[in-house]
Amino acid sequence: MIEIREIPRAINLEWHTDTLRFTVLEPFSVLVFLKPKLLGGASKVVRYTVPVGFDTDLASIPRAFLSITGGKIGKHLIAAVIHDKLYRTGEVPRNVADAIFLAAMEALGVSWVRRQVLYQAVRAGGASSYRPA
Repeated sequence: MIEIREIPRAINLEWHTDTLRFTVLEPFSVLVFLKPKLLGGASKVVRYTVPVGFDTDLASIPRAFLSITGGKIGKHLIAAVIHDKLYRTGEVPRNVADAIFLAAMEALGVSWVRRQVLYQAVRAGGASSYRPA
């Protein structure tokens, strides 16, 4: 189980029209309580930080799901950037990164339907993007 203890409500990004990507302009972090079921050991509280200069496409959403999810920009945006960072660095196992994504969306007030669609999408199609440490 995952519990989000702190998460920002806004972040500062720069849009690059030539690459259709975003760059983080100010660092931000999320404080996460990881319960032992996921880690196979003791529970712990960890702060995951997204640094200045981090490059992201936000949420890689297939066209068929855009109307359900609300697109790349919405309440799930901060959760998507954190998820991208966790996938790219591999600092947690993939299933933990996906669980943090789901919990972060809930903490940000994303509707249950959108959370489930986005979560199931990363579970079904995210393996090729995950980079283990």
